[in-house]
Amino acid sequence: MGTIQIDGSTPKLTIGNATAEDATILFDGAAQDFYIALDDSADDLLIGLGSTVGTTPAIAIDENLKVNIPVTTASTSASTGSLTTGGGAGIGADLYVGDDVYLITDSAVLGFGADKDTLLTHTDGTGLTLNSTNKLCFNDASQFVQGSSATVLSIGATDEIDLTATAIDINGTCDISGTFSLAGTNVTATAAELNILDGTRSQIIQTTYDISTADGNLAITGAGFAPERVIVFQTVSNTPKWSFGMGTKADNDYRCTVNNYLNTADNAADETRIVSVYTSNDPNRAQANINSWDSDGITLAWTKTGSPTGSAVMNFMFFK
Repeated sequence: MGTIQIDGSTPKLTIGNATAEDATILFDGAAQDFYIALDDSADDLLIGLGSTVGTTPAIAIDENLKVNIPVTTASTSASTGSLTTGGGAGIGADLYVGDDVYLITDSAVLGFGADKDTLLTHTDGTGLTLNSTNKLCFNDASQFVQGSSATVLSIGATDEIDLTATAIDINGTCDISGTFSLAGTNVTATAAELNILDGTRSQIIQTTYDISTADGNLAITGAGFAPERVIVFQTVSNTPKWSFGMGTKADNDYRCTVNNYLNTADNAADETRIVSVYTSNDPNRAQANINSWDSDGITLAWTKTGSPTGSAVMNFMFFK
């Protein structure tokens, strides 16, 4: 059979006579058959594979003009699944998705608003970027996270921001413009007072040292913290020899006042040392500088002149 042509200004082809039966247009192919048919039992218009109406349908349109694609082929890419398109798609109302949604191109964008003023963009290898200074709001517009500039992240809330964690680590300067409380108690001290309070943490350590062996480093430990300042009072057992020294870590500056007991005369002198021990006959003496400020105290670097003898008893008061 050749071509069928229906002429006229309003041509019409009717299949069926209003009886309860299926009506089919069958496409009889060499490898596959396809059909367009009225499934009378379901009152659906079907487009499907094969020659039997109702089996392997690809598209079904019911009496309410609802279009159904019954094929359940899973999608793993833009070219797989039960429905694929080569271009875009427009949806005029709500879209409900029963499972996952993937945007599978780098720099993919979700746009919001009639003029798409709010954009959520995939930043490859990093995450998601909210455009401009738009806010991610919670509950209402007064509670938000916002990149308020290229260098400032703002977190806003109506009454309170509650951070709950085993530890909260703040790396950087902290500027508190409102009331600050600890365990529910307001802290009313000024910044200067807080600095002073921070400096009152202290520890006293006593140690002895045989000054006849004064050479090399001697670690003074036990402070329990990395000290910022130190005071040292030193005496030699059973003698009137002493020195009183002070040092600061900030500029590694230290000095001491020493009673250099020479023969029968009492003399005091100022020296650029943290500890200085003279014996009865100068130049027999042992002296120490601060070699390093450590996590649990300090390390002294000792030198000696001549042959000093005796046991130096040193009391260190460390300040944080």
